[in-house]
Amino acid sequence: MKRLRTVAYHTFVGGISILWLVPIGLVLILSIRSFDDVAANGVGSLPGSFTLGNFAEAWNAGGEAQAMLNSVIVTVPTVIITLLLGAMAAFALSRFDIPFRRTILLLMLGGNLLPPQILLVPVSRLSEVLGIYDSLFALIVVQIGFGLGFYTFVLHGFMRAIPGEIQQAAVIDGAGTMQVFFRIILPLTR
Repeated sequence: MKRLRTVAYHTFVGGISILWLVPIGLVLILSIRSFDDVAANGVGSLPGSFTLGNFAEAWNAGGEAQAMLNSVIVTVPTVIITLLLGAMAAFALSRFDIPFRRTILLLMLGGNLLPPQILLVPVSRLSEVLGIYDSLFALIVVQIGFGLGFYTFVLHGFMRAIPGEIQQAAVIDGAGTMQVFFRIILPLTR
């Protein structure tokens, strides 16, 4: 009976995996077909041609090179700044007796429960007022704002698991708060 359940489970999960991969496979097949082939035979037909020119055209005419550069310009500072700020907030919330720290943490986590679409109009208007609308800087700031609560919540859990005696030993040895954070807690969290 157990073997039958295992086979049934793997068959079911395998079927779902195949269903999930089919659209990706169709897009890949479509990407190697020429426009004339797709126009003549339709999107769902088997490939009658093979070309890699679509990738070059997307890269050059579609502006993919600039899009890739913009992604790097936004992603690198966003991740670094969000991790640094989230780690600092998590350190303070997990290591110090801050009034209403649970409430603060729940508010930060609760912000992640809001769908980002609800905040699109207020964020758009605020970026217009600040004069940063339609800029990469605005995107970086928004991404940091949306990610900070989640990063803080996750890092808070890790930092709470680090024994308090390690921090106490560092303080006895003369380490300040920033030294404890950068030299002990942050490397242990990593």
